[in-house]
Amino acid sequence: MSRPLSKTEANLVITRQVAREVIAGVRNRWAAANHLEIVVWSWNAPDAVLSALFAINDEIGWEERYRRSIDTLNRELLNLFASLARLTDSDIRGFSGFAAE
Repeated sequence: MSRPLSKTEANLVITRQVAREVIAGVRNRWAAANHLEIVVWSWNAPDAVLSALFAINDEIGWEERYRRSIDTLNRELLNLFASLARLTDSDIRGFSGFAAE
């Protein structure tokens, strides 16, 4: 018997879909990172991958002399989206990044 998705699980399904759209070239990677950080996760990263994505999303706004190159940030951001796009339903159902809701 299946159970309803938790809020965290639902957010992970949304995150996976957004990541897949980025990888497919349908969605702008920076707009997607912003959307995930603010709208979906309310600035609360549930794991290291999303934490790294949020950090890159913040770093892009730093003065050029303090941040890594745009090429480096773009490459790392795409790698993180690729990781999120590969989430399986089992990964989402078994997610333990947050304490119980």
